[in-house]
Amino acid sequence: MKRYARQAKYLPDKPTKYTQAIESVDAELWTKAINEEIESLKKNSTWEEVELPQERKTVNSKWVFKVKQKADGSVERYKARVVAKGFSQQYGTDYDETYVPVARYDSFRLLISIASCHQWIPQQMNVKSAFLYGVLKEEIYMQLPKGYRTARKVAGLRKYIYGLKQSAREWYTCLSALLRKIGFVISHFDPCVFIHKSESTFISVYVDDITIIGPSSPFVKEIKQQLNSKFDCKDLGDAKYILGLELTYAEAGINISQYGYIEKILLQFGMSDSRPVAIPLDPNMPLRKVEPGTEIKDIGIYQSIIGSLMYAVTGTRPDLSHTVTLLSQFSSLPNEVHLQAAK
Repeated sequence: MKRYARQAKYLPDKPTKYTQAIESVDAELWTKAINEEIESLKKNSTWEEVELPQERKTVNSKWVFKVKQKADGSVERYKARVVAKGFSQQYGTDYDETYVPVARYDSFRLLISIASCHQWIPQQMNVKSAFLYGVLKEEIYMQLPKGYRTARKVAGLRKYIYGLKQSAREWYTCLSALLRKIGFVISHFDPCVFIHKSESTFISVYVDDITIIGPSSPFVKEIKQQLNSKFDCKDLGDAKYILGLELTYAEAGINISQYGYIEKILLQFGMSDSRPVAIPLDPNMPLRKVEPGTEIKDIGIYQSIIGSLMYAVTGTRPDLSHTVTLLSQFSSLPNEVHLQAAK
């Protein structure tokens, strides 16, 4: 069975975490992913090959490879992406404003709660190559992707591409303009939550993931048609996995969990076989500031545990807020007692 060779025309010469992942699976799967990305770029007329004007510099590019997973951790698909190295852009020349909002977890939980009360089933859509829909305002020249380079030619960008500092901002502007056109307004509590003026329908946006929350009605189908007419969307049907949260439906309502993520961090820190406890922190365990020289050797492990727990707190485990806040106070100098408390 063929495997990827590191000499392949689009891969780096030195081994990276991406090439190591690539070499462990069939070459055909990654070749398909790369061809899909190139076809998408051509379809959207993302750039034209031109000679670099004098006194202009190019923004570098690279291939990024990722294995997208389902909620249960199984492989959904292999994804290849041409990405601009935005750190080589120059402020005032290649970009100006860059800020872009994303939906907050508390906003999403609020919408799920509304859906649960009304027995609605949220619908999910994903926009393919979302950033390519923004028409470039600046004059930017990018290095052609490895494996598709031509002597003395560069990519004169026509559309925003992944990696550019302002790409996400322009995509949000493009999407919000369409949603306002079909009757939605931006909520006051979150710029990525849109509320319809007359219909009981909400839309949550997290970059290219769109969640439609409302009753099953012709209007929801109309929204999907409007989005499909403007963008190349994938209709994922009933929402099952959003922002790392797994949704399950029952007569009593909607349950959200981070089961896959929690199993992953338990395995990462060697806690997968540990027994459950009734409370997150032992009240009899003294937690005090320690003197230098008594801390654990690898402070990074403790800090990684705290960071991983914080992500769970923001998602589905607010009951751990006090414990994580307390333990985070010792992140700069934890000892063995603090580590055991974190575990």
